[in-house]
Amino acid sequence: LCDRTVEKWLNFRLSNTIYRLFSKFQLLKGRKLNKKDFEKTNKDVIPILIGYGYHNVFHIGDRFQALAGLGENAFFVTYEVVGILEKGAKWLSANDYLIDYANELDRFFVAPYFPEERDGRAMDVAVRLNNLFLQLSDKKDFPYVKKIIKQKGQELGIYPTVKTISNEMKDYQNNTKQSVRFTLTVGLFFVAVTLIGVISVTISSIQARKYDIGVMMVTGASKHDIGRMVVMELSLIVVTSAIIGVMLSYWTEWNNTFFEHNIRLQAFTWSLYVKIMVVSCFIILISSLIPLWSVNKLALRNLVEGG
Repeated sequence: LCDRTVEKWLNFRLSNTIYRLFSKFQLLKGRKLNKKDFEKTNKDVIPILIGYGYHNVFHIGDRFQALAGLGENAFFVTYEVVGILEKGAKWLSANDYLIDYANELDRFFVAPYFPEERDGRAMDVAVRLNNLFLQLSDKKDFPYVKKIIKQKGQELGIYPTVKTISNEMKDYQNNTKQSVRFTLTVGLFFVAVTLIGVISVTISSIQARKYDIGVMMVTGASKHDIGRMVVMELSLIVVTSAIIGVMLSYWTEWNNTFFEHNIRLQAFTWSLYVKIMVVSCFIILISSLIPLWSVNKLALRNLVEGG
């Protein structure tokens, strides 16, 4: 396995305390990590747990190396597979606990901090989970605790942001509302542009086929039949466009290298497809009104006289 792949998926490095307190997942094979596993030196082989997604790739006892450190201080750490996680194992989210409470570990490696990181950069270990929580017995103590944490952070060269869960929730709700309004505005804009485009193309098509429509009416087709044909053409255009759009969006998200592959494509659910169907029906309904009105105004004599 190439070093880049190992670095990409080796996202869950833990201390002994964090592992002991929060690691409740079960193993398919092998053993769990123990206290001695978290006390290795740079020259030691470090035990590692692998996600279920690799259970057919790795076996208990397999070893591989990953690059650790930066620049001239970089070195290779040797890992040995000692356990395989059960399918669907989860870990506390390190990114946004308000949106995604847990990360699935099927495509991740779980390992102790490598020695250089554990011993040489203690604060990196302390803030690795991104969100650290303190429980206060009285919320009146929060201003004092906040002040102490910031003072200590400045001494260590870091600048932590200290918030309560209630403040986080308020910010999250406000951001969600703003996102919804922005998305709705952008969506309405594109729907309006789509309606204008579809209506323009349909009316142009009707004008270009006046003679053909006249011939159809002479041979027995009614304006109702012509209108139904226009609606069917509109439906075909809109539905085909929606399908292609969804497929391109899915392909783009699936191949997006900015996000890790463990982030599920949660937007692509049945609710999304229902919304697309509703919007498509709305576009077809609204965009067919003017073309149908245009068809209704057509006079048979004017249709065929230019033939």
